[in-house]
Order: sequence, then C-alpha cells, then structure tokens
Amino acid sequence: MKLISNEHKLSVRYWLRLTVTIILVAISASALAKDTSPEVQHYAADWEYQGFRISPNGETLAYINRQRGEDNVVVLNLSDMSLKAGFNSPDANVVQLSFLTNDHLIVGVVDYRRTKVGRDQFIFNIKKNKKIKLNWGAQVSANSFSRGWMRDLFRGNIPIYGIDENSAKLAMGQFDKFRSTALYLADLETGKSSLLERGTRQTRSWMVDRENNPLIRIDRDEDNNKINFFVKKNKWQFLITLEDMWDIRWSLSENQDKLHILGGKLDFSSVLSVSLSDGSTETSLFADMDRDASNFVNNRNDQILGVVYGGLKPYTRFIDAKINSAFERLSKSFPGSELGYVSGEDSLEKIIVSISGENSAFDYFLFNTSTLSLTRLKSALPKVKHMAKRELLTYMSSDGTTIPAVLRLPVTANANTKIPLIVIPHGYGETSSIRFEREADFFSAKGYAVFSPNYRSTDGFGFELRNADMGLKNDLILQDIDDGIEFLSQHHSLDMTKIYAIGYGYGGYLALLSAANYPNRYKSVAVVDPITDLTDFPDHYRRVLNEIFPQLEGSDAAIQDLSPINYASQFAAHVLLISDKKSYYHSQVKNMNKRLKSESKNVRLEVFKTKHGIRDGKVREKVLEEIDDFLQM
Repeated sequence: MKLISNEHKLSVRYWLRLTVTIILVAISASALAKDTSPEVQHYAADWEYQGFRISPNGETLAYINRQRGEDNVVVLNLSDMSLKAGFNSPDANVVQLSFLTNDHLIVGVVDYRRTKVGRDQFIFNIKKNKKIKLNWGAQVSANSFSRGWMRDLFRGNIPIYGIDENSAKLAMGQFDKFRSTALYLADLETGKSSLLERGTRQTRSWMVDRENNPLIRIDRDEDNNKINFFVKKNKWQFLITLEDMWDIRWSLSENQDKLHILGGKLDFSSVLSVSLSDGSTETSLFADMDRDASNFVNNRNDQILGVVYGGLKPYTRFIDAKINSAFERLSKSFPGSELGYVSGEDSLEKIIVSISGENSAFDYFLFNTSTLSLTRLKSALPKVKHMAKRELLTYMSSDGTTIPAVLRLPVTANANTKIPLIVIPHGYGETSSIRFEREADFFSAKGYAVFSPNYRSTDGFGFELRNADMGLKNDLILQDIDDGIEFLSQHHSLDMTKIYAIGYGYGGYLALLSAANYPNRYKSVAVVDPITDLTDFPDHYRRVLNEIFPQLEGSDAAIQDLSPINYASQFAAHVLLISDKKSYYHSQVKNMNKRLKSESKNVRLEVFKTKHGIRDGKVREKVLEEIDDFLQM
C-alpha cells in the first residue's frame, strides 16, 4: 500500500472541500434560478382570493375563494377563523361581496356562459346560511324582459345606496320607466321590494339618509354631458351642476350635511364640498395634498371615511386623525409597496388592507389601528414569488415637464451584465404605480428591466402633468417616453441594442407610434388590440375619441396624423400584433397587419377567441407566452 504524506492529505482534504463547496454553490445557484424563474401561468392566473370584507361589529370575515374555476364564498368567525357559513357558486362568478348588517351580505354574480353583464344580485343570510332573492315582487318595467340577456342586465344592475338596520330595509336602485333609475326599499329577510321614489327620465343614482329617506337625486344630462344634483327638502331642489358627467364620484359627510365631489373638470388636487342647506361650496377637505384625488373611501351608507390619492405610490388619507396616523405608519413600513384600504368594521379599529409591490403580488392583512398589529390573511396570487425591485423615478422631458415613472429591476440581475429593457406605456385613463402589474412583473422576473412612464395627460400627479400639451401628433407624449429611455441609459447598465415595447389598447397605440417615430430605438414591439386607425370608428364613438384625442376637435387632418397605420413605412422594429376576434379594434389590427406587410415590414398577427371579450387566465397565459417567445427571437 502506498503511503500518503500528511501534507498531501491536507491538500486532498482542501480540494475535496473546495469541490464540495463548488458543487453546493452550483446546486444553490441552480435552485435559486429554478425558484426565481417565473411560470407564466402563475402571473396570468385569476386571483385565488378576493373580496375580503369585515362585518360592522368586527366579528365576522367574508371573502371569495376561487378554486379550479369555481367561486366559493367563505364566512368565518374572526376570533378563531372557524367556519361560520358559506356557499359554492359553480355556474357563475362572484364579483361583489359586502356586509349589509352583521348577519347579511349582498352578493353580486355574473355568468360568462351567456353574458358578461350582471346576472343576479342576492342577499345572503349568514345565520340561516340562506340565499334570498333580491327585488322579488318589484313591479318595474325591467321585469317585462322575461328571458335572455336583457332580463339579466336589468335584474343584475342593482346599486345599493344604504341600509337601515332598525327597519331591516335596504335602499337600492332599479331600472324603471324610460330606463331611468328608481329608488326602491327591499326587505332584508324576504328580498321583496317596493317603490319609494320614481325620479325623472334622466335619474341615474340616489343617496339616502340614515333612515333610507331620499336625500340626493343624481340626474345625467347626456345631451350636454352634464350631471345635475338635487337635494330633497319639502320637495326636490336644484343643488349643483357639473360638466363631464362620466368621471365624477361622490360621498356624504359624516353628519350628512355636505355632498363631497371629485372628478370631472374639477380641480383634482382637492375635494369639492357642497352644503346641502344652501348650496355653498368649498374645497377645504384635504386641499393641501399635492397630487390628484382619485376616489372616496365610504361606509355602508356612502358616508366618507377617507380619500384615495394617486401617484407612484397611491395613498389614502382618512378623516379620523387616529386612523390616518396608524395607516400612515403602516404604509411607511412598506416603502416599496402600495398599501390599500379594503374594508373595515364601523369603528375602523380593525380594518383589512392590501399590500402589493416589492413585498408581495397582492396580499390581504388584518390591521388593528389601535395596537398596530398586522396579521396576514391570504395571498391573491400565492404562486407569484420574488417580486422585482421598484425604483420610483422622476425625470425631465425635453420641454421641462417632470415625468414620474417606475422602473422594475429583476431580482436575478448581475451587476456586470447589461440588462435588456422593455417599455410598457399604460393604457388610457390608467396610471403606472408600484403595485403588482402582470406584464411588468412577469417580464422583470424573466430578466428584463421594465420601464413604465407616466407620460403627460396621465391622471394622479397634478394639474401640470395632466393638462400638459400633448403635441399635434401626440409627439410630446412620445418624447416623454423616449426621454425616459435616455435618462435610464445614463443611470443604469442597460443593453441599448435590446429595447422592446409592449402595450394594450391605448398603450399599444403609443408603443406603435413610438416604434414609428423612433425606428432605430426598438428591436421589436408587441401590442394587444391597439388603436391603429382613428377613421375606423362609428360616429357614435366620436365623443370618446375627442376625449382621448383632444387634437381632433377643429382639425380634419388630425385623424390621419394620429393614426399609426399611416406610418407603416417608418417601422424598423419587428412587430407582433395580437387581437381578440371579439375586440372592438379587431378590424383595425387586421388592417394594420396588411399595411405593414404591404410595406415589406417584419410583422406577425396572432388572433385568439374569448367569451364576450373577457381575457380569462388561459387567454392571458397564451398572450404572455406569445409575447415572451416573440421577444426572444
């Protein structure tokens, strides 16, 4: 036997340990890569949990659980999370869930097999574990639709305006004569309803007092694009008129002596308050905020609890100073995520919040505003892991306009490797923020840096950005996007030869225009049902077009100048067009494909089918896979 010296033994042990270490590191790296490699179906999936609600007394929790395409409503005792009640909904999707009382839920469902509109809305008695048909016995013209989708539409569209527990009645709206909305009272135990107030041909909504008496009537003047508010005293009296009726939200003050309004053509940075006694107005409610108000947080009777403000990290400000302080402290604990209010007991000591961003895709928590304790409930997308790092950016566009943006960086990024960049312009009326966004977070997990600019005309960031000049051909919006790419190239290690653009709808429209106006910038562009030809819209769509494209007013040439189809000859990037056969823009997408081919451009068209234009998990998965494969070509 040959002897081995001690020195040699040490050397062998060293190399053995080193080899084992290298193998373990390799295994760990492989496991990490496997663990962080995104599965497209996880990002495309429907939310497994949603609709979390807490009862007025804070003792009961209810939520929707979707498993294998079937919705289940689960009701638990909050103290020990034991099952209290619930039901399955195998033939319809549950889309709405709210507590009317501690023992009653209002549940809304839709049936995609026949129609995507509201199919039904019913009361669920928790103690009896019983569904109660809502609006039974109501004598309204909507009931003349005895079968089919028209009956579904009119029966399912039932807004709830208030609840009076003393009388066990709820106030609700229902289409009545001339398709106006009448005010009805429904019994909580039987669901039977009776007419309370008829309204006019223009009446579309109501507000009631604590005893369900009519307090405010909201009429829409569609011919003049105005909304009129009336207050009930001895008789109905005019209160206020506002322009731009489609984008207005309202709430009542706690003592129901003021109407709070935001949206329309009002100053978005504050809330307009209107006195119900004399009609006087003021903007004192949170007027010091430096960003746009986007929505109200209301209680069961449309009374205001707080105001939601936009921005890269949207923020909720509560009326109650104690609640607001607790919510603000919690928000600061998650700097890379958006904190949202979901539901709360009447006292707001226990509230349900959502956290979405760097910390999780979308998780629900129970938050105690007194003890500041936070308890995780469920994750809406539990299989989505390793959320991208978010950078909140502001940069200057060429004309001096400040542009806010979000940059997502992959968790697997190597500091020594240049990262490919995907630009995703958001759709019309939307905002890019730090919350979970399917496409942006999927592709950042795939190893891309994802840039989401809030170009001029975007809501949420104040008057200057929202009303900035867009240019005759939207060229200043395109400049905002391209200036952002230049800004990123100076501050991050990006592969400038691998820049891509992705967009849906109006975002796809901007992606196409960007590729046409900056042909040397993009390697490829993938768009889903984009606007491509403004001439390919019916006349009744003119109002919407003028809202999206204000350049159209007073200019005959603008409709051609703003259409990507007319710039087909300028494309250098490869183009993937994806369209749903039921899409409003399907013919435009097909024509864009033909035009690009006639110019000998590299273009591919993928067409898919949906039920009623709804992109479910399978469709979203197919679309993401198509885009992913295309970008790797």
